[in-house]
Amino acid sequence: MSDQRLQAKLMVKSDVAVLGLLGDWLAVLARAVPGSDRILDLEMNLRLLVTELFSNCMRHAYGGHSDGDVELTFTASGRTMELAVRDFGTGPAADFDVNQIQLPSNNEESASGRGLFLVLQLVDRLSFQGGPNGSTFTATLEIPAAGPTEEELLLAFFGEQSLGEAEA
Repeated sequence: MSDQRLQAKLMVKSDVAVLGLLGDWLAVLARAVPGSDRILDLEMNLRLLVTELFSNCMRHAYGGHSDGDVELTFTASGRTMELAVRDFGTGPAADFDVNQIQLPSNNEESASGRGLFLVLQLVDRLSFQGGPNGSTFTATLEIPAAGPTEEELLLAFFGEQSLGEAEA
């Protein structure tokens, strides 16, 4: 896929009712990416990822209302998959730094940050861009390089002279 690029965009309302469909949409796209089968629990992680980022749009950009627009962009190129989730509402403060997210303690009244902390554990990189016209979180997943084939493993383990015996 190094020469190919897969990109899909979807615009939805900020309604919790679409979360299942968003997870399905991502799962289908990810399966089309060569090498994605090498990412452990990819489908479950993508569903969790989109749930957390989409929920943040609903909560922070639109105050829990289901009438705001949310744009999702999935891109895969080479060994990289990205999911960008963009809202068009108000977002975090201008000094918000996604790299400073820490797990809040259980006794904090505001459980703010748990979702983004979880997202940071699922992805290789998370970036944030915010402004007066909305916010975008972009999550990046790296696809691991292909491992050796079964034949290469046998060859490395048994050596060339014993390869015929190992297969027998």
